[in-house]
Amino acid sequence: MKVFLIQHSHSDPGYTHPRDEVWRHQIRNIELSVQFARRDPEYRWNVECFWMIDEALRRGSPLPDGFLELARQGRIALTATFLNGSDHLDAEDFRRMLRHARAFCDQHGIPLRSA
Repeated sequence: MKVFLIQHSHSDPGYTHPRDEVWRHQIRNIELSVQFARRDPEYRWNVECFWMIDEALRRGSPLPDGFLELARQGRIALTATFLNGSDHLDAEDFRRMLRHARAFCDQHGIPLRSA
């Protein structure tokens, strides 16, 4: 029997913790995921929302060494949604929400397979 364990983190800035605290937790999750992926070739992780990456870029914080390569390989996956969405978005709002992730992934050659 093969057992799959799923490591999970959730980002909800302002709801569970203040925005800065959530970001610190999430950037640490990204750093740990890079470390885990280096040690275990079967390790996979999904960045829950693009806000985490956008916030690092906005703050001028470098992404961990190896992050972009692991993302290109699909071992760390990025999602296109900026934050947790709403059922009230129309198609144009949804497209606007996805554009930052799409541009970043296109620029860095990263597959973007989920919203």
